[in-house]
Amino acid sequence: MSKWEENIKHNPAAKRATEITPLALYILFHLKRANIDYAKSISSMIEVSIDMIGRELERLETLGLIEKHHGSAIKRTEAKFKLAEEVRKHHTYYKLTREGKIMVRGLVRNYEGMNAYFTHLTGSDKSLKLIILLTKAKEMSLAGISRNLKLKESEVSEMLDILKEMKLLVASGKEATKGKSKKVKNIEKPIMYQGTYKATRLSKLLLRYSEIDLRK
Repeated sequence: MSKWEENIKHNPAAKRATEITPLALYILFHLKRANIDYAKSISSMIEVSIDMIGRELERLETLGLIEKHHGSAIKRTEAKFKLAEEVRKHHTYYKLTREGKIMVRGLVRNYEGMNAYFTHLTGSDKSLKLIILLTKAKEMSLAGISRNLKLKESEVSEMLDILKEMKLLVASGKEATKGKSKKVKNIEKPIMYQGTYKATRLSKLLLRYSEIDLRK
């Protein structure tokens, strides 16, 4: 059994987290801080569509990790991100269930648990290190990531594709441009510039809200 499988086995919170997406995990961390919140508010924090947030909220509710907040008004003491002392409810508000709180508490400040979670998602125990690397470096090329993680570019490329699909990273490189070939005079051909990658706001807030030690 691998080290990350051992971590999953002995960490109930990490094991339960493997049932959900990184976006859903962020929502749980967000609700821990906000106490109560609604889809549009969560969406505006991480620049993800309301529809995507809504689908994740429904799934988290089905899993028993969050529940709807009942009542006609919300007090500021209940919804920590609200500025007014009390507001009438015009949205469906959600909060963590007891099970949701236990799961989040088990992952906060738990580097091994978060690492096991991302390893489960990508199949690589370097995926969390990659996200941390790009959060610190702002952006980096495939070759730079490969050197830092001491992995082959093919291994890094596969990991990058998975993390991009999960909205944790984005590619941000120059497109192909035309320039004169140095070998053959007066012949123009495309010159490719290697793209770079950077962490999304979702990644950055996941790391911040998880409160894990980024120096590992």
